[in-house]
Amino acid sequence: MQLWLEENSCKQPCWTNSEKYTLLWEFGYDTDEINSHRSMKILEGKMLQNHSPPYAANMLYNMSLKVNQFFMNLVKSLSPFLLLLLLAISCKKEDIPIVECSNATTDIAKAKIIIVSKWTWAYERFLDRISQIYVFKTPQTEGYTWQYEFLKKGDVKIYRNQNLIETATYEITTLDVVTGSSFDNNKTILLLKNKSTGQRIDFAPITICNDTLTLNYQAYLDTKGQEKWSKN
Repeated sequence: MQLWLEENSCKQPCWTNSEKYTLLWEFGYDTDEINSHRSMKILEGKMLQNHSPPYAANMLYNMSLKVNQFFMNLVKSLSPFLLLLLLAISCKKEDIPIVECSNATTDIAKAKIIIVSKWTWAYERFLDRISQIYVFKTPQTEGYTWQYEFLKKGDVKIYRNQNLIETATYEITTLDVVTGSSFDNNKTILLLKNKSTGQRIDFAPITICNDTLTLNYQAYLDTKGQEKWSKN
């Protein structure tokens, strides 16, 4: 049923099929009724009695506003949930492996996870190779404290007496990185580097459990012993 006539020949309110369908939905007709000739006739009569084409344009505009408002309200209602979901994803922590100190590990993958924390120097046990006597050093005997704060992205903050003195980088890797010998590729070490230059600062064989970090400097040095660090 075509109500749009040639230009300047429309003698009554002129409606497009799109406007007809839109108004049928407004009047409450379902899809089957919309497709029926009878519904079109009913609609035509109602439109001719009560409305003109500008009304349909306004109705379409109002409907678009309602749709936009619906989606805006939907987004607003879901926003807290989406925010919590994003926070949960971003704050999700890696599962920390359980490693008992009676069976401390040198496994690199586990050590990389466990070490991310703040550690306080507890003591150093040094074996005097001449006298074969162990010498113990502690914060109390030495008069200062040390702390390492290992960050997930590879930085380590070094504190002396609670004051930050340096930020370096660290790696948990194998000794062959230092010695160049393939015979050392199964020995796990903690390697510290200067953050600016990348030059090696320090390294030591490492074993770790959930609350104790052991750095065995004396395995390769005669001037430094085995250090124990406690997790804060």
